[in-house]
Amino acid sequence: MEALLIGALHTDGEGVERDGRFWVRCGRAGPRATRRDFWLFAAIPTPAAAMPPATPRLFDLVKGRMLARHLSPRTVQAYVAWIIRYIRYHGLRHPKELGEREVIVYLTYLAVEQRVLRSTQMQALSALMLLYREVLNVPLPDLRRVLRSNAPAHLPAVLSREEVGAVIARLEGTTRLIALLLYGAGLRLEECLTLRLKYLDFVRREIRVRRRKGGGRIG
Repeated sequence: MEALLIGALHTDGEGVERDGRFWVRCGRAGPRATRRDFWLFAAIPTPAAAMPPATPRLFDLVKGRMLARHLSPRTVQAYVAWIIRYIRYHGLRHPKELGEREVIVYLTYLAVEQRVLRSTQMQALSALMLLYREVLNVPLPDLRRVLRSNAPAHLPAVLSREEVGAVIARLEGTTRLIALLLYGAGLRLEECLTLRLKYLDFVRREIRVRRRKGGGRIG
């Protein structure tokens, strides 16, 4: 209603602020304008500059902090997922209401009931430590002592050279090129898919990879 009213009226530039709103004196434009119309008041929301700044959301703060540390998008995605799981496990309570005890309980749950690997448990701990120490400014002690996952590691199936050659021989075009880079240069899939021409050094026969785990180049 307010938007329709203001659209049909013209203002004289005067206004007052009352009850959290900005009131503008206005009246009907054109020959139908009357003195009575001119004293109508239309309410419009307070200008954005006068409104108090909105409080940043928790996950916006988390993502902003991780991006400030130049963490990879995949790491940001993984950390946010762990924080969501942690909050859901504790009944959607805000992390400020939780603390060291709840973190230990969750890590124990991952090890005992979910039987995750120690590396997975460590990633969950890293996400929660970042949440508490760098976003909520809540100090937590070193909790690596509670990492006790003993789930057996699954040995990966490794193809022989002949088997790899047979697989690559059946590939064509871009798919074949990707497979050759993965196998021949030791690239991870994401590293291979984000390669750019400027990362290739044909003189030194090197491939430069951005955000590579461990840093460095691939020869």
